[in-house]
Amino acid sequence: MPSLFHRPARHRAAGSEQPYLPLSSLRRLRPVAAALTLLMAVEASVVIESTGQAVALPREVPAKSATASGKKPKKLGPATAASVAAARLKAKIQNRRIEATDARTETSTTYVNPDGTVTEKAYAGPIRFKDDDGSWHSVDPSLEQASDGSIRAKGHPHGLTLAGKHAAPKGLKAAGEKSAAAPVPLVTVEDRAGRQLQLGWYGALPEPTIEGADDTVARYKDALPATDLLIESTRTGYEQFLELKNRSAVDATGQVAYNLKAKGLTAKAHGDGSVTFTDAKGMTAGVLPSPVTWDAQTDKNSGSTPIRRRWG
Repeated sequence: MPSLFHRPARHRAAGSEQPYLPLSSLRRLRPVAAALTLLMAVEASVVIESTGQAVALPREVPAKSATASGKKPKKLGPATAASVAAARLKAKIQNRRIEATDARTETSTTYVNPDGTVTEKAYAGPIRFKDDDGSWHSVDPSLEQASDGSIRAKGHPHGLTLAGKHAAPKGLKAAGEKSAAAPVPLVTVEDRAGRQLQLGWYGALPEPTIEGADDTVARYKDALPATDLLIESTRTGYEQFLELKNRSAVDATGQVAYNLKAKGLTAKAHGDGSVTFTDAKGMTAGVLPSPVTWDAQTDKNSGSTPIRRRWG
C-alpha cells in the first residue's frame, strides 16, 4: 500500500504521444507552478561565509549552525545506569532510553524511558548469566575449539564443554557397548555451586566439526558404524543425537550405552526412560528426557516427521 508520503510514479510507454491539454488547462496550471516556486524561495536562504562561498540552508536552521566548528557530536556513552532512580534522571537529561543494571535478571531487562515510564523486556529463556565474581555475561551457545582441543560454548550458563578427538578407552570391545573401561568424557556441564554432570562415551571420538546456522552443533562423524554423533549447545544445556545414515546402521549398532556421572546431585531414573537430578535440598536441578527416535521421511504438507517413537 503506498505511503502517504510517497506518490507512486506514473510511467508512459516510449514513443507514445503526449496527451492534448487545452489552453484553458495550461492557464489553470500556471498559478500552481508560481506558488510552488515561491514556496521554494521562502524555504531556502543564502548565507555568505568568510570564504565568500554561498551555502543554501533550510529556513528553520539558524545561520550560526552553518559555521564549521570542526567539533564532532558529543558521545553520550553507554545507555545504562546503576539503578532505576539514576536511569530515570539520565533518560530525562539525554532524552533516550536507559537500562537500569541493578534490575537485570537472567531472563529480563528493565529500561527507563525519557518520559519517566519503565519498560521491562522478558524472555522465555536466559539471555545472560553471572560468573564466579558476580559479573553478568551474555548467553552465547555457539561453539568454538579451545587450545586443548576440546569444544566449548562461548558463553554458557553451565560452562558446556565437549570432548575433542579421543582414542577409545583401553579394554573396550566395541564402540557403544558398556564396559568396565573408563569412558571418554563426552559432555560436561557445571554450575557456579560446583555441581557437575558428565556424560561418558564408550568408544573413540573423531575430530569434531562445528556446524549449524549459529555454530551450535558439534558433529563426530562415524562415531559408530554408519552413524554420526551430534551434540547441540542450547541456552540452558545441550541436546545429543545419533544420526543413522542408512539401514545398515541399525543392524551394526543395536543398543548404545552411555555413562553418567553426577557430582553434588542425586540421579533418579523413571519408568519412561527419563532421569531427574536433584540437589541437597531436594530441588530439581536438571532433567534428561526419555530418548526419542524418528524416521527420516517427512510429511510433504506439514514438513514434520510422522513416525516417532519414545523409548522408555
